[in-house]
Amino acid sequence: MKTLRCISIIAVALSTSFHSAGAQTAMFRNGPDHLGIYDGPVPTLQSLAWKFKTGGRVISSPLVVGEVIYVGSTDGSLYAVNRAVGTQRWKFDSKGPISSSPAFHSGLVYVLSSDGLVYAVDAATGQSKWTFATKGERRRYL
Repeated sequence: MKTLRCISIIAVALSTSFHSAGAQTAMFRNGPDHLGIYDGPVPTLQSLAWKFKTGGRVISSPLVVGEVIYVGSTDGSLYAVNRAVGTQRWKFDSKGPISSSPAFHSGLVYVLSSDGLVYAVDAATGQSKWTFATKGERRRYL
């Protein structure tokens, strides 16, 4: 489906009004435990603010940290997108499709690629800090 190729749903969700629910509302299901429990009212959708297209499908949920949205694509890239206007800050290329949701800790974005590697990427620059080979299936993508 063509609509899966863009992350416009992110822009819609981020153009909501976040009342007093706190910083956790930007994370999928309101926190790292994914309980979906909000302290305050659930944000309501207002309008589409922008669209951002990747070279593939976006399957996973995005990660929002401050003013940046991180999202993986089946084109093999992890994107950092400006939350306010939807422009690309940087793009990191792995060797396989990325369908996992990114995670964040201490300035690094973590993502699993279908190339069998977990990548730790600097959240500010998009530079790889390290990789970890999983014991799962590893396919070679060109």
